[in-house]
Amino acid sequence: MPESQRLLRAGALFICSEGPIMVWACSTSTSDRLAHARRLWPRVHLFSFTYGIPVRVPPRIGAASLVHGLTALALVSEAAPVRPGDTVLVHAVAGGLGLWLAQACKARGAVVLGTTSSAAKAAVARTHGADHVILRLYRDEGVDVGERVLELTGGPGVHAIFDGIGRDTFATNLKAIRAKGTIVVLGTVSGKLEPFDPEVVYEKSVKFVYPS
Repeated sequence: MPESQRLLRAGALFICSEGPIMVWACSTSTSDRLAHARRLWPRVHLFSFTYGIPVRVPPRIGAASLVHGLTALALVSEAAPVRPGDTVLVHAVAGGLGLWLAQACKARGAVVLGTTSSAAKAAVARTHGADHVILRLYRDEGVDVGERVLELTGGPGVHAIFDGIGRDTFATNLKAIRAKGTIVVLGTVSGKLEPFDPEVVYEKSVKFVYPS
């Protein structure tokens, strides 16, 4: 395969097995297990977009982990940089991305608060780094999540909020965030945010981030 060999020498690799997501490197003397991270799945993948999969991690899990894993790392390092001693709130903390965010924030030394809708989900979240989990149904009037967050933080609120819910959590986020905190909107499953007067964030100097 002369064309493939030319690409390999140029620092790229081609898929040998395991479908469009798993990649086996053909440029080394041994078959290293790699996964690539690209929005589209071309036939040829640059080494700069590939990552080694540890032996203890099953190939399919390693490949599938890149999407949520890299998203979570980007959110906690760029959208709202999480630092040791910070307190953060992760909505839908027991979901796929929520669990990644909980672990990433915990690894950075943060206290992790989360919201979810059942005791079973709360138990899962706690095993993945959540220190406190607030149970609620997002359209239920019975739980004031903002007040609970203020109680857990002793009054000031959290440094950052990672919110994939959207419209239903807008008012809660404004109550739960502390002065100069950052609200990261990473999804709108309950509906897009309604237009709002910027004056509502003036008092706390809150930053809204909606990363692509």
